Amino acid sequence: MTDHQASLYDRMGGDAGVTAVVEDFYAVVLSDPELGPFFARTDMATLARMQHEFFTAALGGPGDYSGMALVDVHAGRGIQPAHVARFLDHLVEVLRERGLDDDDIDAIAARLAISAQDVTGSTSEDG
Repeated sequence: MTDHQASLYDRMGGDAGVTAVVEDFYAVVLSDPELGPFFARTDMATLARMQHEFFTAALGGPGDYSGMALVDVHAGRGIQPAHVARFLDHLVEVLRERGLDDDDIDAIAARLAISAQDVTGSTSEDG
């Protein structure tokens, strides 16, 4: 039974859980023929550290995200909403494989989906 009073970070398994999810997740993303090319020139050690920080902060864990603004990091990379959806689909699968319950998976995906406009460079005014 899951303690829904604990933060999503804690329910994911804290620091070790976030580390494992980031590792598993990027193994899947890098092998995806549509998403992998976006990371061809990426320092994966730095990305893993920044994603760990980002996930930790987004899920209510200790510390803050210290990286560049997402809109700046992803600007000009040609990332479309379909890419973000595929990215989130992979995340959901990894979370499911790690044994998180559906409510937590939905909550985690919803928190990360909030950043989609920053990643694609779109705004609600682009309509």
